[in-house]
Amino acid sequence: MKISLLGYPGSGKTRFIEVAVGKKIENFDPFKPSIVRVKTSDPCLEKLSHLVKAAKTTFPEVEIYDIKGISRQTNLNDEIIPFLLQTDIIVFIIDNFSGNRSPEKDIQSLILEIIFKDTERLSELINKRHQEQTQGKKQLNNVEENIIKKAISHLEKEKPLVSLVTNEEEKSFISSLGFLSIKPILLFINGEKPENSLEKLMLELQIPYTHIDLSPNNSVIDLSIFWKTLLQSVNLITFYTVGEKDTRAWILKKGASALDAAGTIHTDIAKGFIRAEVITYQDFIKYGSHSACRNANVMRLESKDYIISDEDILNIRFSRP
Repeated sequence: MKISLLGYPGSGKTRFIEVAVGKKIENFDPFKPSIVRVKTSDPCLEKLSHLVKAAKTTFPEVEIYDIKGISRQTNLNDEIIPFLLQTDIIVFIIDNFSGNRSPEKDIQSLILEIIFKDTERLSELINKRHQEQTQGKKQLNNVEENIIKKAISHLEKEKPLVSLVTNEEEKSFISSLGFLSIKPILLFINGEKPENSLEKLMLELQIPYTHIDLSPNNSVIDLSIFWKTLLQSVNLITFYTVGEKDTRAWILKKGASALDAAGTIHTDIAKGFIRAEVITYQDFIKYGSHSACRNANVMRLESKDYIISDEDILNIRFSRP
């Protein structure tokens, strides 16, 4: 998964990277982001690993694009848009610690930045489509014309396209057009707990948020809440494989099957899939091992069509090729 960080100078992006990576990484190029790989944090994985005394604990890794702080005097630079389009979610880092800024205004301003770029993009697409239709190079498509009209109306209301209600056919089309605001957005409120007015704004915008104090005075910073909220924002869940040699967390699309989970672990496991042994996280913590869960009849045998739940613990039975 790829994540882009956007925010105004001094909002705490560099501090976030420092906490996530464990060291400070500076970026002096205004047109290229710093790209770093980061291990996520997961208290559930840590508890499972400690419980079975695992020799190795493997956390999922994500790629973070740290975009240079956006100038308050100029619009979002066109040269960084291709980098934003490469990522799966945009995280806005919001200053709620300095007292020098209005978090509400910064949120609205950042959203307007990407809406403005999408409005420009949409205008270009409409002109191009009109020319191609006039020249007979493109046939009129009612589904596409309908979603374009919806997008125009939505952007005119200063709403990001991610909140636009569409069916699967429309969603597939609009997702292919290179819009920024169609991507999931997560607000990272850096500093004090959001006040009622700020929470009300985020509810109105229908944008999820997380709140963490990244100040250097805060000696214990736990990013696990951020990672959990981030996964939920992009419709992902976590499942675990637990063993003494290696206890590991895996990221999977919500609604995916046991066969999909097996393929995430290894393609050969998916090819030879027989059954999935499934234990809930709560049951494994209660009983402490696979064998104890089996004896307590809380281990289930599921077929390849079983839909994985968040925090399921899996052991895939498979035949070797």
